[in-house]
Amino acid sequence: MTFRDFGTGRRGDRQDALAWALDGAGLWSVEQKVMQPSGFASSGLMPILISRDGDVRRFAPPKHAAGPLDALAWGGADGRAIAQFGTRGHRYRPEHTDPSPTLAMIDVEHGQILDTLDAKDAEALKLRAEAYNGFSSFDISAVQSPDGRLHALLQFQRVLAPSRGPAPSSGPAPRHYLPAAWLLWTQGQKPVPLTPFSKDRFAHAVLTPDGSHILAWRPLQPAGADIVAECYANCPVRPKPKPVEAILAALIDGKDGQKVWSLKARADEHWTASRGPTVSPDGRHALIPLPSVDKRQILALLSMEDGRILQRFSLACSGCYPQSFGFTRGGRQMWIGVTNRLAFYDLR
Repeated sequence: MTFRDFGTGRRGDRQDALAWALDGAGLWSVEQKVMQPSGFASSGLMPILISRDGDVRRFAPPKHAAGPLDALAWGGADGRAIAQFGTRGHRYRPEHTDPSPTLAMIDVEHGQILDTLDAKDAEALKLRAEAYNGFSSFDISAVQSPDGRLHALLQFQRVLAPSRGPAPSSGPAPRHYLPAAWLLWTQGQKPVPLTPFSKDRFAHAVLTPDGSHILAWRPLQPAGADIVAECYANCPVRPKPKPVEAILAALIDGKDGQKVWSLKARADEHWTASRGPTVSPDGRHALIPLPSVDKRQILALLSMEDGRILQRFSLACSGCYPQSFGFTRGGRQMWIGVTNRLAFYDLR
């Protein structure tokens, strides 16, 4: 069973524990023993390498006092990953508690733990939720730099906490969203809190392939409520949203947190973005969604050098949006997936 949902899968694009080996000869993944028909886990995860001819090589996971290996996201290099230990006891039968939930950088091939980060190691992690994996909801971007170290950007974006004020006479206490908390974690160093480039709690970011910079993006929306009404006659006139022009994407230096460049955009209508940004393996280009125009979703190819939009791609139908997009051939080709179709473009 391949384990899904490393963090929370809050946008629907859950992060699978899947990654190609650097030589392209195999696929890194994991498997887990589960009970049937309930699907509850009866053991921790086991990392595996699947060859092109179907052979499966299994690796004993590193041992950690926090508990079993519960989730894993490959870090852009053979056999190295960001892992969760002792975070999902509620998914096992018999169920068990997780008193010391821990994140770790691991080397699967050598069975080593390279670095650890528990819920008490960083000030920002005090914003963690009371009852989810020991950590609040988060996304992750992980790469290996040329010097061999792993880099991880942890994006704690939707943290719940009890609301201030008097408790209600009955029912659960109301909860609200706290500010986002982003942590840049480099192997062998303490994690560094970063301030998101905007207050938007749906902002998302990815590391560049060498781990030196962060491409941050947000689904910029116009001002005003996104009201959807169903009616067939005498429909009330809905106020049009107020256009908003602001920063849509920015490249941030991982050392000092300063912007290298930023890209402004204008949002005239509410729109849906199912995916955040992605950077080509050679670090030259990026793909980001742009605000829709006349209900038509747009994807932009950016220059990572200065943030210029090199080309816009308008999708095939009104209301369609790119379910997936990315780069292949080391960054020399890009692809877009929409409505069960794939379109490939060669880059010069």
